[in-house]
Amino acid sequence: MNFKTDISKKLRIACLSHRGLSTQGIEPALQYMFPDAEIVSIFQQHLRQHALKDYDILILSGINDEDSVYPSLLPPKEMETIKNTIEQNGLILWTFCAASYYMFEEISYQKRSGAFKTMRGTGLIKGTARHGFNHITRQTFNASPWKDYILAGIYVDGHHELLRSLNINGPTLLPAATENSLVEQFMKYKDIQGAAGVVKKMGRGLLIALGVHPELSPAHPMLPESFTDFEKDRWTILSLIKRKIIMHQSGQDPWRSLPPASLELQNV
Repeated sequence: MNFKTDISKKLRIACLSHRGLSTQGIEPALQYMFPDAEIVSIFQQHLRQHALKDYDILILSGINDEDSVYPSLLPPKEMETIKNTIEQNGLILWTFCAASYYMFEEISYQKRSGAFKTMRGTGLIKGTARHGFNHITRQTFNASPWKDYILAGIYVDGHHELLRSLNINGPTLLPAATENSLVEQFMKYKDIQGAAGVVKKMGRGLLIALGVHPELSPAHPMLPESFTDFEKDRWTILSLIKRKIIMHQSGQDPWRSLPPASLELQNV
């Protein structure tokens, strides 16, 4: 497979929009990855199979606060529609942070009060999504609303150097090994047990779940200036995800580990 093949003009990408979802940074990252793709915002009422089948990728973002909107936004009926569209029509579901929590059977995370909250998720991935790091509350620059952040060290397939990606209370993903034969843990945290990113093969489609936030630029003016040191790492992580999407669109097996290779985005 020649990963320089440009599939972006063939892609239609839908980003779910709703009050309480944190979509900042996603569209610029997608535009950089797939400059010719059509990227649109959709809403809860558009989550119908006849509409979703027209898209190649559905994006579910993180949230703006501690209490997830996903249980009410995506109750069982909507999730069944998404699941059917993945399996039958080849949709790629790409989730970030809180949305990735919700893809698992069990969810556990720490609130600012120090208390842990547990809840049930969709169960699209068997296992647990657990709070990855001790709760962090730091004052960022320019009255930023992002007071909970860490630069998480991760290792990714095909790139054996430590990379850094922004984690804002994101989860560590712990698929149940005996029940997930088609789940690949392709991004793993350096300092804690569990994955920062997984891919699950579902019928004709894929679920790509991330616990980190590569869509948010370390160069963002509301984040510490030192984060700019890891801008290249962010694009390396996004390039890996792009390669997996290309493999899926080309009929290959993106849930299996990639061979070692340069993951520079411009070479994808």
